[in-house]
Amino acid sequence: MYSSVWSEPSARLQLRRFVKEHLADAVVSDLVQEPDLSPDDILRLLDERGAVADLFAAVKQSLGEPTHSGVDWASQRPAPPPVHPPVVIPSVEHRHLELRLMKGMAFVDFVTIEEFQGSVLIVDVIFAGSRVRSRPVQVCTEPSFDHTFLLPLPALNGSSLLNLLQKPVGPVKMIVTRLDPTSNVAPALRLGEYTSEVMASHSLDWRQALSVEKVRQNVELRGIGKKSQLAVGVLQVEFGILPEVPSGLIPAQDVERQLEQEARQRSESTRLAFSAVDRWWEYYRQVHRRFEKRVVKLLAQTENRVFLPVTSFLAPIRGGRHLRTPFHAARFVSLIAVEKVSYMRAKQEDAELSLWHTFPVIFAKRTASVEEHALLLCSFLLGFCLDAYVCLGVSADGFSHAWVITRDSLPKGGHQVTFWESLTGEHYPMDSDQVAKRYKIVHCAFNHQSFHALACVDERLGKIHFDFEDHTVWHPLSSEVSRLPFLKLYESATTGHQGATVLSDGGADLPLRMLPAHEHLVEVHEVETSIESNLIQAIAAHRQAVRGADTVWDTGMGYVLGTALASFEFERTVGRGYGEDLFAQMLRSLCGNSETVQILPVQFNHLRCSAYLPHILQSPMGRSIVEAGQSGHRVALALRCQVVFYPEAVCGVWLVVAVRQMLPRVDSSV
Repeated sequence: MYSSVWSEPSARLQLRRFVKEHLADAVVSDLVQEPDLSPDDILRLLDERGAVADLFAAVKQSLGEPTHSGVDWASQRPAPPPVHPPVVIPSVEHRHLELRLMKGMAFVDFVTIEEFQGSVLIVDVIFAGSRVRSRPVQVCTEPSFDHTFLLPLPALNGSSLLNLLQKPVGPVKMIVTRLDPTSNVAPALRLGEYTSEVMASHSLDWRQALSVEKVRQNVELRGIGKKSQLAVGVLQVEFGILPEVPSGLIPAQDVERQLEQEARQRSESTRLAFSAVDRWWEYYRQVHRRFEKRVVKLLAQTENRVFLPVTSFLAPIRGGRHLRTPFHAARFVSLIAVEKVSYMRAKQEDAELSLWHTFPVIFAKRTASVEEHALLLCSFLLGFCLDAYVCLGVSADGFSHAWVITRDSLPKGGHQVTFWESLTGEHYPMDSDQVAKRYKIVHCAFNHQSFHALACVDERLGKIHFDFEDHTVWHPLSSEVSRLPFLKLYESATTGHQGATVLSDGGADLPLRMLPAHEHLVEVHEVETSIESNLIQAIAAHRQAVRGADTVWDTGMGYVLGTALASFEFERTVGRGYGEDLFAQMLRSLCGNSETVQILPVQFNHLRCSAYLPHILQSPMGRSIVEAGQSGHRVALALRCQVVFYPEAVCGVWLVVAVRQMLPRVDSSV
């Protein structure tokens, strides 16, 4: 009886869509990691993951047939690890936004492509808790992306499509990035082969697909920051709702009415926020003549030149299983490269530099300013339910600076305050000597819910406290500004796995990726071995050129040095090392009394091997180790590498180089 149903053309189309959707879900991560998989490779992956058996079981269940008939194929194969969500039967409750990136046009920057040899373009797509990336395409004036994404929509839970129109799911954010290859990189180091430059960022309102089955648009891409008024190119996109609901589409006039209403509300929220900020600033600057010169920043621009209150740039972010503690989050942020330009140091009237990038753009370009580091770290700490704030002020060396504090309420009142340096990942209690060495003045503090400016004349850290409830010390901005609708940069995480509703505390729905989608996952030990091999060759060549001598390598000592690297990374992460006495004991056992050892640890946040040795040679001790070899001394060098991968292609690379010199024996008969 069911075969006749599935023989209908519309039913066959539905089955084909059903198969396509669930096969895509089953191997989406592998297809993204390896875009050039052959059909045989895809079938092998499907079979290994049990996706075929699950698919047939789901089809039989949808047809009303028993799930298991005859041989239980699922029991005949090893159970795969529970990496992918279980197959879900398509229904009106679980829909997807199908987004197709088609052809690019008029990318005029690439008219002359000789200077972009090997460069590629990618598009990051962020929508409703999904973050995906297109396959790379060669740069040209008309790049053909030809990539389709299935982006889950929130579950309807029995309601109509009207709920998707009115529910604040947010737009589709598309970020176009150019990846430029770097030279002299080992083939195994896939993460270090390129530098990133974000070319364009665009927000696409997808809700027109609620009134028509398919929407095709030519999206004009504009640059970011200073280039926001310049056209980068045009990208053809097509999007629609799957499974299709031709009988339940919303009238186009209702969609337009909703969009117009939201535009008016957004404009009104912006007006109210700016009015409140202007009134607050006029009062604050008149309290004392010195207040006007303080680093009190109330508004900032996004990369698209949209002015927002600084509280809009923060939201609780959860790093999931990739960042298991606040210490790991601080370490992750500290490894993001620091931009040379700090926007906060610009003059207040210089609008060109008063800009903070949003987090997806920071992850795409893989660099951040001092202030953006603090914003990102504060958001992670908020995600761990800590009472965290970004502080703007002056560092001990007299420069404008940004850092993070967390507060813990004390039983007898007041707060215990911890300072977090986002550029290094270190943290100190407020009464620590390190705080006085690093920070001098604080002018304001804010998070996603409140903003406070210092209200007393004496602004030295040793003379103030961080009880923001004391308005004799801190002057607050009305909390209504941070609660205004349509001024949030990040959508709340209101949906969970497979659309299950979870409680939301305003957290950002911005999941982290362990690796960019176009790159190949390699084993950590392969990366470490490749780095060591490249550096050993470079050091040997340098010593041959400088001293004309061959290099002897002590592999046993190199193995022992790995203990030190593990301790260094642990100390950078949690603030304290371990095993120092044991490491000293190993060195004493390895080296005799007549031997001397020099050790130099160095750290990098990239995998460009060609930059390692020049950096080591800049250090007097590093040059002394690399070029060691006095007359009559027996010399052996040792090297060890440790690599730690973090989300968003961020990595920490530890290197330790050492020299073991055996002093010449003295003839006692002389």
